[in-house]
Amino acid sequence: MSQHHPSINMLAEYCAGTLGMAEALSISAHLHYCHSCRCQVENLNRLNGTLLSDENFSQAFQEPSAATAQTTVNHGEQSIDSLLQSTLNRIDALDNHSSNETTLSGAPIQQASIANKIRKDLPPVIAKLIVKPRFLRWKKLSPAMEAAKLSAGQNECEVSLIKIKAGGRVLEHDHRGNEYTVVLRGAFSDQDGIYSAGDFIHRKPNEIHAPCATADADCLCLTVVDAPLKFTGLIGCLINPFMKLQPS
Repeated sequence: MSQHHPSINMLAEYCAGTLGMAEALSISAHLHYCHSCRCQVENLNRLNGTLLSDENFSQAFQEPSAATAQTTVNHGEQSIDSLLQSTLNRIDALDNHSSNETTLSGAPIQQASIANKIRKDLPPVIAKLIVKPRFLRWKKLSPAMEAAKLSAGQNECEVSLIKIKAGGRVLEHDHRGNEYTVVLRGAFSDQDGIYSAGDFIHRKPNEIHAPCATADADCLCLTVVDAPLKFTGLIGCLINPFMKLQPS
């Protein structure tokens, strides 16, 4: 059961469809694991429906035109399902485009096997992003950590899978912007606590931490950042100038 959740404000934006696509992906992933937040979303959608119904009632006396009434009804029918479906449709478009690409002989089979292993039991909205081998180009960032960028069809945030080896530690870093993390498998800890599958962590600018995976298993996370990380210490001085945001 998830112990760390998005704020009620983020859930409200998610329900209203005003949250950015990348951030909405992280919320969708968390909802896959978290019954409590799914109930919150249902309550928020119910509240939104009630408010819209009240608005319809008052407008019936102010603007009784059929066109206005129909527009309001259509708006009231919108829910979180429409936001999620829109996200999945854009992912499907990326998926179809990638099917026309060619790769070296033998590589697709090996990479597809890795992709299927990674996809197993993941939230559907995340599994969709890695259905094709080209979405899993792992890059080694340190002896303990690898990252694979995900194509999410947006240009404001960088969306990635982060894999930390069992017992491995990520270099201490600061945040120049917002970082949203959802633990997909395994667990990690930092100075603020322990985070396991389904937990949602929001790090804000000037929050420093050094995540460490638990010793019993590798940890796989989804991360969304809207600005490059800033590593501390001497190593940070060397690599920070090369840290760039790479939306996709």
